Amino acid sequence: MIKERMVYYDIRRYLKSSGLEFRRAIITMTATLGTFGTSLALQRISHQNLSTLVLSVVLALTLSRMQRPGGARARLPELAVVPLVALSAGELAHLLLSHPTVGDLAFTCTISGAMCLRQVGRLGARIGQLVSLPITGILVVPAIGFGFGPDARLWQVTAALVALFWVSAVQLIADHFRYLPPHRRGVPFAASTAAGNARRLSGHSRMALQLAVAVGAAFVIGRTAFPGHWNWTVLTAIIVCGGGPSRGEVMVKGASRLLGAGVGTLVATLLSSSFPGHHDDTVVLIFVLLFLGAWWREISYAVWAGCVTCVMALLSGYFGQPVGTLLSTRLEAIFLGAICAIVACTLVMPTPTAALVRRRRSLALQSLASLLHGMRTQSPAVPLLVQGFDARMLDLRRAAQPLRLQHTLARAIRTPDRYLLATVDAVLACAAPARQAVGEMSSLQSDDQAVALWQTSAGLVEAHVGRTRRQLAGHSMPHSGPEHGHVFGHGLLQLNEAVLAIVPPDQRASGSRGTEHVAQVDEGAPHRADDVRYRSGGGQRGAHR
Repeated sequence: MIKERMVYYDIRRYLKSSGLEFRRAIITMTATLGTFGTSLALQRISHQNLSTLVLSVVLALTLSRMQRPGGARARLPELAVVPLVALSAGELAHLLLSHPTVGDLAFTCTISGAMCLRQVGRLGARIGQLVSLPITGILVVPAIGFGFGPDARLWQVTAALVALFWVSAVQLIADHFRYLPPHRRGVPFAASTAAGNARRLSGHSRMALQLAVAVGAAFVIGRTAFPGHWNWTVLTAIIVCGGGPSRGEVMVKGASRLLGAGVGTLVATLLSSSFPGHHDDTVVLIFVLLFLGAWWREISYAVWAGCVTCVMALLSGYFGQPVGTLLSTRLEAIFLGAICAIVACTLVMPTPTAALVRRRRSLALQSLASLLHGMRTQSPAVPLLVQGFDARMLDLRRAAQPLRLQHTLARAIRTPDRYLLATVDAVLACAAPARQAVGEMSSLQSDDQAVALWQTSAGLVEAHVGRTRRQLAGHSMPHSGPEHGHVFGHGLLQLNEAVLAIVPPDQRASGSRGTEHVAQVDEGAPHRADDVRYRSGGGQRGAHR
């Protein structure tokens, strides 16, 4: 029954995610094409190096992924920060090319400092993102050379403002016409516990240390082994190191990056014979690939990596660098960059994959309880609670992916925790009946008696979710009272059965195999900054400690 629910939810999630990401890709490419057209006109007027044009396109692509709530007033901090960051990025690019040692050190400190800044409230998180985007973008520009001088600095700032203008304008128009679902400011129940964890490093601080080690090693290897293309190694290290909060997620993203890079480089080599280097057809092909990559980025990172690698190879060919002869060099540089990130995230204050999965499982159940409470009390925040529930389920699915791959590919090397995977599957199986219950609640608004029965049933299911969550945390919480009876509504009945199936009946009365205690976690930094610590239960394997 659990597998049938998961298949149904997977198909529905894929169709919904594909349509939503397609609309986001349209918004991204609209802003990117507007930025490209404006920057191209300015470049022809100023006769500046094309590096400014490339940098503006990179900024538009990356800024478009930061869907920001609020109107134009909420974007004022960006108007103040982006020009300063663009000017600083130009100076940093000058250091990287003219004074490599100083430039490498300054780049490493800047990118890790921007990550640390993300833990200082909502404004600090936004500024940290804004700082890291242009800094990472300049790694693309060495393929064609960076322009220097006072005029070049002025046009770099102008290009950043052009990208910010187009991204903000397109997103505001999309918000006005409700082209995308409303942006949630955060999951309502997820309050930050940073104050309770003041004695240990937060998740963003740990990631900053990992990023500094990975980027520093990538600079050393890139400068030594690939003097003309060191930026490929550094860029890969940054991308892979930001792949996920656990060792397993970083390894999976590194493998996806390498696979996508290999396919992308091979495709670019084949296309280079059909599309001449410095030609308008190459530019059109580049934007088509960027659209496909933006569409599939959240669905399959390997597709995004392949599209971006193909774009960078075509871009190099557009400016006169041979594509085919650099095939092996590009793959070697990307491989070594991924290795730098994986080693850093494995050795420098790592987060065990199983520990993160347990924490994400707990958060998913907490989100389900909040959703049931909101429906039971007829809260106006139910749409946001649904978004939060979907986001937590997606986080859990991503966190468990490395364990699934280990179960499929590496069982002979290291046996995964099958009980943990079974409980994760059972939690994910709650998604489909939960969505059905949301629709069921909306259809009962005209019948007061049915609504009262439904709310009572929702309270019963909410209590079962809370007990299940505490049982998974290692507490002895035997079920009392009715489990399947007195549940009104088919959706709630299916959800109740799915919740009760998470913990087998023979393990409900005591904290037995597979249960664990999850301590407080720094929730101020989603995805990459879940700071997880746990203590294994009596029979739980300690392989992932």
